[in-house]
Amino acid sequence: MLLGNVAAFYQETGRFAEARKLYDDAAGIISRTLGEASEDFANVSANLGDMCEDLGEYEESERHLGHALQIYRHLDDSDHRADVVRVLNTLGVLRKTRGDYVAAESLFREALDLQRTTPSVNESLHAALLNNFASLSTRRYRRLAEWPRKRFLPDPRLRAGRDAIRPRPASSTGDAPGEAPGHWPGTKQPGRSLPQHWRVRTSGAIAACCARN
Repeated sequence: MLLGNVAAFYQETGRFAEARKLYDDAAGIISRTLGEASEDFANVSANLGDMCEDLGEYEESERHLGHALQIYRHLDDSDHRADVVRVLNTLGVLRKTRGDYVAAESLFREALDLQRTTPSVNESLHAALLNNFASLSTRRYRRLAEWPRKRFLPDPRLRAGRDAIRPRPASSTGDAPGEAPGHWPGTKQPGRSLPQHWRVRTSGAIAACCARN
């Protein structure tokens, strides 16, 4: 259709406002004459979705591309499988840009599976699809590599907690030999000695375990 071709030219030259107006006019004419389930309407919707992506209007782009994809699927013609692959690839890029990597991977995989049985897919689209899928996988592994290492290292607070409840050697003053009263063994930090009955109970439990073994 002439209006669609002129709109595509305006889009390629960066005249987006004029391109949008012509796309809208073309979509209106096609809708009245051929219906919104026609191939021409799908082509206009796909081109308009591509332009909205270039402008950063991602929600609008997904709406137009989703409509085009629905029509191409409904046509169920081998001649339109390449169009399905192209729209799936563009939708995958949109999802990746918006941070929905799970949906992006699903779309790329579907496009790759369909592309294997679609000889009409050109080499440039095939290369772009492979590159997009590979970049998604690379990003995923990079995020795993950047996972904070401290999450996998022992928390020093755990050792501090163990030291706090570890029984100390008994002495007549309640402190370890050679330590100043009221200090933890091997440190100069003030602390309290464990009560005498705690040490007795602990020693009795240890003796009982040894006797059973």
